[in-house]
Amino acid sequence: CIPENEKDRSRCFCTIRPEFFASGLIYVLALQCNGTDMWNYSVTPALVVKPRAPRNLTIEKVENGNFNLSWEESYSPPSVLSGHAVIYEVKYWRKQHPTELSVKAINYQAKSFEIAASSLRRGYDYVVSIRCNYTDYPAYWSEWSEEVEFHYDYHVTAEDVLQMAVPVACLLILAVSVICYFCFTKYVSHCS
Repeated sequence: CIPENEKDRSRCFCTIRPEFFASGLIYVLALQCNGTDMWNYSVTPALVVKPRAPRNLTIEKVENGNFNLSWEESYSPPSVLSGHAVIYEVKYWRKQHPTELSVKAINYQAKSFEIAASSLRRGYDYVVSIRCNYTDYPAYWSEWSEEVEFHYDYHVTAEDVLQMAVPVACLLILAVSVICYFCFTKYVSHCS
């Protein structure tokens, strides 16, 4: 193809349509000026594929209290990438604390992932996103998908009650013990 100047004329580009590439071949790109090679570079198309991000990300709470994240692959037949092995990364974080994120790798063919309620803090809004990488074309991960938000409702459980009751009971026992000690020492000093 013949390079074309961009609008600002500081660079030129050449677009090679995907139908002209065979994924397993190595192509030599050469830039020539008056028949003299100015630059050349070898490229294997299979190694430089940046896939599209997964789409239609949805999340719903399931019976066990966990959250089921599901999505669709961005490619369908007749695309070359349709049906190829793909791995995913899921990231989620509390909306109020975006720097505290969890990233989970999914190394199996699935289009869903269950976020364990035990990994979440009650009463917070969460944001989740996903990206993919095709194992046959491993050079690049896709961009992160559109974000989906969900809220982890606060429901008091037996564990919550115990976490509150045990410290309160310990403080009460300590307070009663101190009061009894002072009352006993005052009684003993009064009786002597």
